[in-house]
Amino acid sequence: MILKELAIVFDTIFHKNLALDWDKTGLNVGNIQKDIRKILITLDLTDSVIQEAIRAKVDLLLSHHPLLMEPIDSFLDTNSLGSKLLEIIKNGMAVYTAHTNYDIMPEGLNVIFAKKLGLAGIKSAYLEPACGTKAHPYEENKFAEGGLGIIGELDVPVKLPVFFKKVKESLAISGFRWIAGKNQNKIPGKLLDKVATIKNNDLENKLVEKILVINGSANSFTQRIAVSDFDCDVVIVGELNYHSALEITESKKIIIEIGHGDSEKFSVEGMYDILNRYFKENDIKDIEVIKSKEGYKSWRYYIG
Repeated sequence: MILKELAIVFDTIFHKNLALDWDKTGLNVGNIQKDIRKILITLDLTDSVIQEAIRAKVDLLLSHHPLLMEPIDSFLDTNSLGSKLLEIIKNGMAVYTAHTNYDIMPEGLNVIFAKKLGLAGIKSAYLEPACGTKAHPYEENKFAEGGLGIIGELDVPVKLPVFFKKVKESLAISGFRWIAGKNQNKIPGKLLDKVATIKNNDLENKLVEKILVINGSANSFTQRIAVSDFDCDVVIVGELNYHSALEITESKKIIIEIGHGDSEKFSVEGMYDILNRYFKENDIKDIEVIKSKEGYKSWRYYIG
């Protein structure tokens, strides 16, 4: 299949129409008449991924994170971006990006992330609406009308330490950082004389039930989350700056930050499954799809 035709397929199966208006999703680089026989899927387009693709004789790089987010004035091998572009073009490869549209779409990263945590009743938090969609939340199985962020609930509320363990194990991560304000539990007036004891134990005994998950960066959503009537117990994000985290904890929510890469590593497996299912259903047998072994890096944690 030539690149021009394949890009149209990708636009459809990855719901390009849902991409946020600032995003650089879709076909970024390539000869539209080139015959595509081999695709490599990656989270990021790093130098090591590009070299991996060259060794594997790949025709198309399918990436979650865009290579070209900002306008560029020149392609020079003296800087990282220029060097990557020149290497991609020199080796006749194409680049297609499925970014915010893949986050939002029905089988996309928002949903995968929430289901990995075992959340039930998932629905859009509607933190930023998808392009061209109606301004209302969407229900389960109608994700194409929603936006970024997913709200869901645990079947049975659990204490915070138990939930921490669940996050670590279900997301297969080595660790995370978290932050919380004081007095997470409401203190009845008759217990005010025991505030000191409650303060010491409120986090260990806090029950967690309703969870907001945001893969990737959540900084732009601070003002929408940091209000008392935004109903959730814990906010799990890929990344969040310190001041945003402090503001959100003022509204009695606990923040868990697992790292941008760790929150989006499932994109590779998810896109791989979507592509292979499409090719099988349409009897397309001449395109091979492989997953990058180089395109995802996790933060490492040192505790001395």
